[in-house]
Amino acid sequence: MDECFTLHVHHGGHFTWDPQAYVGGTVDIVENCDLDKWSKVEIESICRDFGYTAMDKLWFKMPGVNLEQAHFHEVVDDDAAMFMTDLVKGY
Repeated sequence: MDECFTLHVHHGGHFTWDPQAYVGGTVDIVENCDLDKWSKVEIESICRDFGYTAMDKLWFKMPGVNLEQAHFHEVVDDDAAMFMTDLVKGY
């Protein structure tokens, strides 16, 4: 059986850097994200589903950490996307 996880997508807001936080926007939930098929391309596809035609940068945070205390990581390639799957196990 494939392992799946739920993704909370914060979008439409903006980052502040001192302190580092993501402010505003909305949160959409994407269920049944498949660990075996996860990639940067898959993340970009999810963003297109929300109406974004171009993605400059994609970021993620450690699960279980609130937005005000999170250290954000940029998704630059499939390795970074796979690092996300390592983090979600157990959440």
